[in-house]
Amino acid sequence: MKGMIFIGNTNRRRKHRVEIRLSESEYSTLCRNIKNCGENTNAYLRDLIMNVRPMQLPPMEYGEILKELRSLGVNMNQLAVKAHSLGFVDERRYRENAAGVWNVCGELAAQLVRREAIDNGSH
Repeated sequence: MKGMIFIGNTNRRRKHRVEIRLSESEYSTLCRNIKNCGENTNAYLRDLIMNVRPMQLPPMEYGEILKELRSLGVNMNQLAVKAHSLGFVDERRYRENAAGVWNVCGELAAQLVRREAIDNGSH
């Protein structure tokens, strides 16, 4: 363009700019979703355009609960090894309990995914 001065990188990979208008409610929802995902606006919208569902960051407690459950599972395993060597372990019952711990971990993960889907309106 004759007479125009470009400042910065004119060889950008993304050359198209899109502007949209949102209601207060839509804008609030957009801002909340972006914040919950820990992304910036551009990255969040690009994910949506590319059919990538932005994931909400898990609550802080989620990681702490999983860490504790994993620790319990490891402890159960160590106790079972020791008890087995002493000859007084009920292996079937131990395996059921251990499976229960890992099932709780899986259920927590599933609840997190369901909560994220509801929060983003895709339930």
